[in-house]
Amino acid sequence: MGRKLALVAVAFVIVVAGAVTVVMTSPDVSAGDFPSLFRPISMSFPWRPVGAKVESPLIITNTYRSPITVSGLRITGPAKDDFSVPARCLRRLSPGQSCTMTVRYVPSASGLRAAELLVYFAGRARPQGIGLAASAYAPH
Repeated sequence: MGRKLALVAVAFVIVVAGAVTVVMTSPDVSAGDFPSLFRPISMSFPWRPVGAKVESPLIITNTYRSPITVSGLRITGPAKDDFSVPARCLRRLSPGQSCTMTVRYVPSASGLRAAELLVYFAGRARPQGIGLAASAYAPH
């Protein structure tokens, strides 16, 4: 009896250079769950005084040959209240389409600040995590 093998590759790539990009690459996924070959990448914010706001863009691009749907966003972790992101990219993305949202960081205490942005996709059981890290100092 012969076996059929399906080769499916997925990569999340985030490039930090003024902007952060999440890129999904894969052949079409015709049915079932999205593949689970993800690479969580982190997003770093500059050293800030407590209470000072900084924002950084996050671009999600669909490089599949079929549509995907961003179905949810959630921030977790010890400094989750220091980070926020609007839910404006909760929608269907056609092949080649991108959506940009802004991740905001406002430190509430000095020291290292860490959280994780969870991005949920329709048809996928687990979210893709993006680490959020920053440092803050008490203003003089």
